[in-house]
Amino acid sequence: KKGSVVPVPTEETEPFEITGSGRITDILARLETMPNFRTSVLADSQGLQIAGVGSAEYQEEMAALSGVAETLANRVTEMLPFDRINRVHIHDTNELVLSCRFFTLHSEGYVLSSMSGQSPLPRDAENAVVEALERTLG
Repeated sequence: KKGSVVPVPTEETEPFEITGSGRITDILARLETMPNFRTSVLADSQGLQIAGVGSAEYQEEMAALSGVAETLANRVTEMLPFDRINRVHIHDTNELVLSCRFFTLHSEGYVLSSMSGQSPLPRDAENAVVEALERTLG
């Protein structure tokens, strides 16, 4: 629902962990428990969607934009003194956030893109999902 925002969790929240491996959509579905979550997509570095959870309305567009975000991240490292960029956050004036988390597995690039309200999903949640995806895809 547009404009509805849930408060961001404080530091006292439980650590976000995923043990073992599983189906890709089951792993992504763990993000649905995060406050302000809207949609999450796993795409390859070309922007082709592999799996998605949450609102289906923007999943295809998010997958396509993840390829664009990775291209932007690569350009930044070419033009500025940045090392390999592993995440990008885009914030709009309506408090929506698009987060793209880049990772490589067996020399193939992947992007975990998530849309949330107010603030990016917690870094430990993104990292736990990426680690579980690496176990599953590995």
